[in-house]
Amino acid sequence: MPSDRLTIRTRRALLFLMVTAAAGAVWLLTRPSRSPQKLVERALAARRRDRIDALQRLIETYHDRGQTEDLIIAAREWTGLEPNDPRPWIWLIQTLKTEERRDAECLQAIRDALVQDLPDDVHRELQHRLVEQLIVCGDAEETRPVLSQLIQAEGETFRLQMCRVDLYRLEGQPDKALEVLQQVFSQARDPSGACLIRGVILLDLGRYADAARDLERTVAVQPANSAAHFKLSEAYRGCGKHDLARQHWDIADGLNERHSEIARLQKQLRGDLADSPIPRRLAKLYRELGEEDAARLWEQRASQHASGAAGSSSRVAPTPEKKAH
Repeated sequence: MPSDRLTIRTRRALLFLMVTAAAGAVWLLTRPSRSPQKLVERALAARRRDRIDALQRLIETYHDRGQTEDLIIAAREWTGLEPNDPRPWIWLIQTLKTEERRDAECLQAIRDALVQDLPDDVHRELQHRLVEQLIVCGDAEETRPVLSQLIQAEGETFRLQMCRVDLYRLEGQPDKALEVLQQVFSQARDPSGACLIRGVILLDLGRYADAARDLERTVAVQPANSAAHFKLSEAYRGCGKHDLARQHWDIADGLNERHSEIARLQKQLRGDLADSPIPRRLAKLYRELGEEDAARLWEQRASQHASGAAGSSSRVAPTPEKKAH
């Protein structure tokens, strides 16, 4: 009968609903629970990733604008968030390396990076940096064992031999420094740089004419190298060529003034530069130093800021139309 068939269908539907409800209850009871702690951890991880991304962008901006102090602060924060990522350490160490009177900070940053779980190639590079920075800081005693370990691991490479040269100079043994340098001089990829080092050693040995010949080669290739001009001035003075000595002293002094002005201007690069003459002045200074890439970069920024300032001015205060007379 129809009523019986309806009853059967109803019973089947109810049975299906009961089975489905039971299965749902079992799933609810056995599913992995999302505790408040898990949810908080996920939220914090997302915020941490966002913070790291923001720091990377900030560091690139600070680098482009020469805001070294802000870059150093951001890089330090990044190393705290991701200590096993080599990128923030590289930013931090390289920036401290270029800053005056921050040699001890740079050395400590290298030490801090070396105790992290960094890739092998980065760790080895940092060991080289450690030797070089120890020499910069004047610590010959600690340099020796670290340098010996690297030579034992890598052999007497050109880079490590140049570290030996610097170590002998630091220890006041210019004769030994010259002996090692002569052995590897032909391997130098930058002969003008090698001539500068040899010229300085010859100057230390009182061989002024030989020093002048090497330093003349350096300034011919690196005319904006203030240290080379200063050392050449000393070599000429030792040779009794006082006019040439004064000439290169003045060149070195002028170059140092430009570098100091660049450092001062870059520290002023804060906030909006639309009305600032600093980018154009930096372009001029870099061009005078022979650094064309940097000069073009600052010219481009000066043009961009000038365009932005013009656009902003036209929107805020449009030029009124002239009245007909």
